[in-house]
Amino acid sequence: MTQARGIRNNNPLNIRKGEKKWNGEIEGADKEFCTFATMGSGINAALSLIYTYMARYRLHTVERIIKRWAPPVENHTQAYIDFVCQQMKIAPNYPFGFQDVLCVTALIRAMALYESGLKGYDFTIVNEYLMVCHKKGVVINETDFET
Repeated sequence: MTQARGIRNNNPLNIRKGEKKWNGEIEGADKEFCTFATMGSGINAALSLIYTYMARYRLHTVERIIKRWAPPVENHTQAYIDFVCQQMKIAPNYPFGFQDVLCVTALIRAMALYESGLKGYDFTIVNEYLMVCHKKGVVINETDFET
């Protein structure tokens, strides 16, 4: 059985390649999506993007985050929103911020499950990453926490 793309690429939220090279990003066979050296690096990049969505674009609900992450022109966005909200046990328009470690961790976990079927991964790295950022009191940067 073939592994899901996000698992193969250590990129459980399927971040597309761009001009920016992420910390831990390596060359891979995938021409469309980033490949990371470790699953932790892929999750760190996803956290950085989620933080940007919250800080720069003021997206503080599952509905708004997912609509930007997986726009309806190329995805089944409503199904994605419904799945993530069901996993998180919150309403699509429930507001939360990056300082809400439990919600952000649940969001990353649910998105990774939807995008790549990632199960059984130890998501304590997400909590640790968020706590480091909160303690520093600085804008998150993908190099703040090495995995």
